[in-house]
Amino acid sequence: MTSRLILCVIVCLMASVSCVQMDWGKNKDVVKFDPIHQGIEHIKLFLVLADDPTGADLECQVLLASLPVSEVVWKMDGKPRGIAESPIVFTNKYGETYIEDHWKLDNITLEMDGRRVSCGYPEYGQRVELILRIFKMEIEASEKVCDACEGNVRLVFKDRDGSRPGEGNVAVRMKSKIAEKTQLTAEEVSTDNDEYSVSLPISSAMDNPAILAMDDSDTLANCRCESAGNNWFWFWMAGFVTGIVVGTVAAICLVVIKSKVKTLPKLPTQITTQMTDAPKKMSLATS
Repeated sequence: MTSRLILCVIVCLMASVSCVQMDWGKNKDVVKFDPIHQGIEHIKLFLVLADDPTGADLECQVLLASLPVSEVVWKMDGKPRGIAESPIVFTNKYGETYIEDHWKLDNITLEMDGRRVSCGYPEYGQRVELILRIFKMEIEASEKVCDACEGNVRLVFKDRDGSRPGEGNVAVRMKSKIAEKTQLTAEEVSTDNDEYSVSLPISSAMDNPAILAMDDSDTLANCRCESAGNNWFWFWMAGFVTGIVVGTVAAICLVVIKSKVKTLPKLPTQITTQMTDAPKKMSLATS
């Protein structure tokens, strides 16, 4: 009985050395379920904004993999997907091999909410998995604010199904993520009925490329005002045109004055001679 127990321990130790450890790389948008339910320890949530121009970069790490290195397999909803980047392989001084692979997700839409993405290492039957949580941005702008380009607009971020069990970490990260995109603070992000919202000047919204890219309803594009970032151009153009007009008027005035001076009648020669001789006669009389 004792010998069998020892053999079992040795086998377990050998298996632990040869197994592969996998995890998602450093990405603040990958969060754990809270609380974590049994059986889903390897599954995480990936928080993404729909139509975000920066896309979403997923990093998969394979730790303690032995050489030669096998292929890392990515799947979405169980279907293999292509990988743009080549995996990075390196070995540390202890002889441990690490693999780092990336998958860049572009053109993210709200319809992708709930999809499952997995990264697997088939040689050892290991994989990690995450679920996409997509949030859509909507802009609320009154007609008065939109026409005058003055006042605040409201940006609302929400997903299709609202909050779900085990997603306590979502709110914390979403507030920080929205603050980063809008250049505000997490304290300025409000939550109400599973929605996240911020209020900011319309000029700031129109000067933010990320907000404009996620505004697929063209709420800001349909406003009649120009963004504050473009006003400087029109001010410069107005000054430039004014300078040209003033310069042209001044040049015309100079030409007119010169032409009038040239056309003034000349004094008779006799009067001119008398005027030039007058100082001489005065000097003789003085002497």
